[in-house]
Amino acid sequence: MENKKRLECFKTQLEYIQTPGFKRYAEILITKADEYFFSVPASSSGKYHPDFARKVGGLVLHTKAVVDILHTLIDEQELFGLKRFERDMLYVAAIAHDIKKQGDGTTGHTTFQHPLYASKYVLDVYKDNQSELEKMCISTDNALKLSSIVSTHMGKWYAKYDIPTPNTLGAYLLCTAD
Repeated sequence: MENKKRLECFKTQLEYIQTPGFKRYAEILITKADEYFFSVPASSSGKYHPDFARKVGGLVLHTKAVVDILHTLIDEQELFGLKRFERDMLYVAAIAHDIKKQGDGTTGHTTFQHPLYASKYVLDVYKDNQSELEKMCISTDNALKLSSIVSTHMGKWYAKYDIPTPNTLGAYLLCTAD
């Protein structure tokens, strides 16, 4: 899928992000994502996801729904008192949380370590675009926080796989929205 179409898929969700550096970070994450992210269902087994996310393209639909749920909680309802920068970081985390659902290849199924793959992807994209993102006020510390939030999005359900669990409000919010 060409980059213009990839970004068009997330047009509404990208509009939630008001911090220019975070918006650009999200755009880069989307345009560099593996092709399967845009075509596979959210769940290879059909478990744990609603019907709308169990079809071709369901992973993108699920991802957009997670961003929209966060938007309802933290922007529309103005719950939790997060600053704009914190909200925008969470939107980027929500976009990235399942971006490596099948790891680095198209295995056809969810990789249990996908939170760690996504977390690493967030950092790799930052490193590859560090100069541009730093000019837009996104620091290495911001990328590390974002990566940490993404790594914990499965919450207590993946602790048995040695995946970190949420330990910040942002991480709990992403886990809840997911």
